[in-house]
Amino acid sequence: MKYHLKQLPFKVTDKFEYWLLDKEDKQPLALLASAVDENKFPDPLPRYWSGCQGLNGVDSQHRFPQTDELVFLIKERAGFNRCYQWFIRNEDGSATSFESDRQYGCDYFPSYLIQQNWPLPEHVQLVEDYIQWIAPSLLTLPSLSDSERNQLETALSTQAVSIEYHWRLYPHIIDQKKINSARVQCQLQQASASASDKGYN
Repeated sequence: MKYHLKQLPFKVTDKFEYWLLDKEDKQPLALLASAVDENKFPDPLPRYWSGCQGLNGVDSQHRFPQTDELVFLIKERAGFNRCYQWFIRNEDGSATSFESDRQYGCDYFPSYLIQQNWPLPEHVQLVEDYIQWIAPSLLTLPSLSDSERNQLETALSTQAVSIEYHWRLYPHIIDQKKINSARVQCQLQQASASASDKGYN
């Protein structure tokens, strides 16, 4: 265990990414899956974006309260005849289409793995709320800019309970005080939940 701790944060190895595409412009809409090599693609491949694992999420990522609304929004934008594409991502964020060898710059892909450009302000806000909710896990991404990373660190209090599962995997930290503050908040929330379970409240 101590040996592995010295290796943290681990280098991202799943360079193959499977994206759901926008029905209109066929650009990346939401990341569906990833793989370390072409012989280990998920089988079966996911056909839609789910927003979380399980009915209530998992310990490291609780379910976003408006998941159903966001899932519907993504499905509507993807259209009935959904399109998908595998990309091979490079360390600088650029990519190559797995099927056609076409090249794409890093700006072609949503930084937070879901499209942020929406026609209606309420849809923009819904996606932004989701990004803030999953900020503790998004900070493990190695390709974020300093400004993007700072925005996510500022949002850590939204779901601080998730940070203890992720902070050791952060490749870079902008403001250590924000990380420490979120960890303290997480510990307080866990202590409160434990006391409630034992009937102390």
